[in-house]
Amino acid sequence: MLSRRTVLSGFAVGLCATVLPIHRAGAMLAKPEGKVVLSVSGKIKTTNGDAVATFDLAMLDALPKRAAKVKTPWTEGEVTFEGPLGSAVLDAVGAEGKLMRITALNDYSVEVPVADFRDHPVI
Repeated sequence: MLSRRTVLSGFAVGLCATVLPIHRAGAMLAKPEGKVVLSVSGKIKTTNGDAVATFDLAMLDALPKRAAKVKTPWTEGEVTFEGPLGSAVLDAVGAEGKLMRITALNDYSVEVPVADFRDHPVI
């Protein structure tokens, strides 16, 4: 099961993302049963709401994932972050586009090339 740290350190997103030919416009994603921890909107083909794809922890935990041991300026020593691959989230929503705006829970936002999520195992 994913931890709150995973989701907070991963991404709470407003997204304009990438390509997957297996998704059809208007395809539906299962609705979250728990608290929504991730919302994806923008150029996506698969939704579970009004032009948005929302995920709870169980839905994110079901996606392909990985763990990474890293040192950060905010923690002591090495910490392990585990979570769904960014590319798996893009695939789940049938994302298309070249640039994403990622917004954290504290409203910090940044634009990230979609290729970064395709070319690297981003959590």
